[in-house]
Amino acid sequence: MISESDQKLLRHGDAVPTRVLNLDSGELVHISTDEEAAFRDWAAVETLRHSGVRIEEMCELTHLSIRQYQRANGEVIALLVIAPSKTDRERVIPMSAELFHVIASIIRRHGRRGKPIPLFSRYDPHDKAWSAPMPFLFQRQNGASGSKIFNPGTIPGGCSSPRTTSGVCGRPYGTPRQHEHACIRCPMLHVNPKTLAGLTELEADLLQRRAQAEAEGWIGEIEGIDLTLTFLRAKRDETRRRAQRPPVDLGIPTTRRTKEDQ
Repeated sequence: MISESDQKLLRHGDAVPTRVLNLDSGELVHISTDEEAAFRDWAAVETLRHSGVRIEEMCELTHLSIRQYQRANGEVIALLVIAPSKTDRERVIPMSAELFHVIASIIRRHGRRGKPIPLFSRYDPHDKAWSAPMPFLFQRQNGASGSKIFNPGTIPGGCSSPRTTSGVCGRPYGTPRQHEHACIRCPMLHVNPKTLAGLTELEADLLQRRAQAEAEGWIGEIEGIDLTLTFLRAKRDETRRRAQRPPVDLGIPTTRRTKEDQ
């Protein structure tokens, strides 16, 4: 059975979504929609995991963010250019084989119908401005009605409350984050002493990444890692000092007696 929406998709040259009927429950399952959502979540999580960028920076990635560099020995290295976000200058991240596979899968998925990646403008809630039309990598194609650009709120795992995995954020509830998805560097983060072991693991991971960056000569990456290590160690030392402070007995509050009561 072809619905009116299916006929509209066919008129625009788009594929009709696949649907199956669950005979036990009678529920109509949209296979194409579920598969698209699964791929979107996989691509977002893997990009964040292998690149180390923040969610806001990932949403701003475009087809133009992909560059390549050829070494003197002829080796070609794929690069991912990160637009200025927290700092005033862009960053260049050499892509690992795993990250390159994810980015290539996203581009291949956009071009599976023989069309280039659509150009769309994206609204930046922090700068409160619209971007120029760009081929954003993280956009959800929605048939004949166009595409939807990802924003930090549509990515699973985004933090919308003052409580984080490392402690409690001291900013007023509901106010915007000044250090988007970089809580370790934020002065408003109050680290929970129970998460000190996690900070030690994070420090070991950062030191490993710094050693790799130093071996490859990634000067910009070393600078960013050193900055994160400085904030991490300062917060850890402060948390240990606070944990050693004895509790202060404020006593039990009582009502003050007036002269009439006496």
